[in-house]
Amino acid sequence: TLSLHDVLPICFPVTIARYITIRMAIFMVMFAMGLGLTWKELTLLVVKPGNLLIGLLVQMLMLPLLAFLLVVFLPIEPAYKVGIVLLAICPGGSTSNLVNLWMGGNLALCVGLTSINSFLTQFTIPIFLQATLWIFMSANTQIALPFAEIMLEIFLLTLVPVATGILVKPVLAELAGRLQRGIKFIAPVLMGLSILSLAALRQNSDGLLSAAVLVWLLPFMVALNGLAVLLGFSISRWLGVRARGAMTISVEVGLHNTAMAILLAESHLDSHAAVMAPAMVYASSSFFVTLGMAWWLKRRWSSDAVW
Repeated sequence: TLSLHDVLPICFPVTIARYITIRMAIFMVMFAMGLGLTWKELTLLVVKPGNLLIGLLVQMLMLPLLAFLLVVFLPIEPAYKVGIVLLAICPGGSTSNLVNLWMGGNLALCVGLTSINSFLTQFTIPIFLQATLWIFMSANTQIALPFAEIMLEIFLLTLVPVATGILVKPVLAELAGRLQRGIKFIAPVLMGLSILSLAALRQNSDGLLSAAVLVWLLPFMVALNGLAVLLGFSISRWLGVRARGAMTISVEVGLHNTAMAILLAESHLDSHAAVMAPAMVYASSSFFVTLGMAWWLKRRWSSDAVW
């Protein structure tokens, strides 16, 4: 199973600092989202769960299916195929919350998707990953995720900061807005430092990101990222979601939990190091691609009545 011990490789001090920093950043982002929410907006997710269910459908089913169909026809090594599907089945990266906060997305929907997909992936990741390994590599690896640890993280890094933000908002009054704006700039710096430290620890490990690999993998991952954003937005609009909610879903679909994908590859598939390469490349580009496309979608639709 994946635990804190899996996250602590050779460079202990650097990894501990990254582990703490990324969780601080996530807590801050979720707290800032709470400052922009009300209890009524959250309860509407339960009363009218349509948008939430559509977002989960695209994240948990449509995107993995798209990734699988694409790699079936790609003339690449099986390990890369597994890596691309592994990335697609690890939704809900913390950076998606930050982008939605920046872009004025539907924050209640964002919180709902983050919480529920974190719970669902405990069941979907083992099933999808084991099937993918069997299809492409004839491997029979048992995948297990730590239920208790993930539930604790959902509680401490999603529910607690959001609830705290909602509760203190009336007390802070005008200060709440200034605090939220400050977090919008501080949190990405912390996230950036943690991502850079991860890249430093894994840089060119086993020649994973050689020029020969990057020349085809980087354009493909950027294209997959763009396709995922468009897929999320188009399907959501087709199913009746208003443009703001559709943009929120598209950001959630475009940004993945690359850290989870890398850690799963390290802990369960270390003998096939190339499985990590797609997630490493995606981590370096997806934030900028998704942010740019979200900005374009907002600019295109925000003046429309369906926003």
